[in-house]
Amino acid sequence: MAYAQWIILAIYNGLADGSITIKNVNLKLGKFFGESSMDYEMPADRINRKTIVTNETRYVRACGRSHSPTGTEGSLELYQADVKICKIYWSCPWGSKSNEFRIEDHDPTTSQFWVNCGPFSRESGAIGVVTLAIKPAWKFSS
Repeated sequence: MAYAQWIILAIYNGLADGSITIKNVNLKLGKFFGESSMDYEMPADRINRKTIVTNETRYVRACGRSHSPTGTEGSLELYQADVKICKIYWSCPWGSKSNEFRIEDHDPTTSQFWVNCGPFSRESGAIGVVTLAIKPAWKFSS
């Protein structure tokens, strides 16, 4: 039933120097799952504090629970050292006609980081695989 509602975040670290850390993982609905199966539930603390080194991609997978009409909703934050890059929010509800995916707490005009988000499904069902690339922001001097 709710396994049709899922998201896979593919987070790429394109920073020349420094790791990205996943922090403040919050799952309101659904569960995190491992790479092998949606039946393998992964606790949030296995995702919290994961690091992504330069030129590496890490995956965060969430879905609804089997036989439960809920879908998945959650958020996480990305940091480089103590500097917050952004917050990622998703909502992929069961029985809804639309999904939500947002990059929050990130102002591209002032941030030292560029956050590029690939396509995702706003329609009901799975959000799908969402690629996020984190790179240094280009600063132009006048």
